[in-house]
Amino acid sequence: MPWRLEKENQREAAEPKLSREKGSMIAGFIFVMSIAALIQWSVAYSRSFILSASDLEISEKTRKIVGLADGSLSPCEFDHLVALVRMAPNQIDDAREFRAVSAYFRITCAASQIAALFSPRAKSWLDGELSRCCHFAAVALDRRLSPVTAA
Repeated sequence: MPWRLEKENQREAAEPKLSREKGSMIAGFIFVMSIAALIQWSVAYSRSFILSASDLEISEKTRKIVGLADGSLSPCEFDHLVALVRMAPNQIDDAREFRAVSAYFRITCAASQIAALFSPRAKSWLDGELSRCCHFAAVALDRRLSPVTAA
């Protein structure tokens, strides 16, 4: 009989510890899933701006200002375009979109460098995304300069 009481006491002492471990495990799982959902939403949010600008043409004056001879934008021109956009007069409230695309560009650039080690196909897709980000920046510059150049 004493052996049975001792075993029940051990089991009761272990149960609260087990439920605390389950609780922290569930909390950790919820935290990880929340971060994953936030990242997925941020990517979709940024890509919506990039895709909305992908069909827009860049004006000839903006091409001259940026220095585009052949009309294609490379990912290395993004920082130059960001500097030009920041210097241009802002009559359109597009700062939130521009920050989102800039963050997406930085994350995609890091992912592209990592993908270069493992998959050339993934790297080429990511480089295409980087070019679309540059196109978005050029369109943003064009929108900011259009009231200035029209006058």
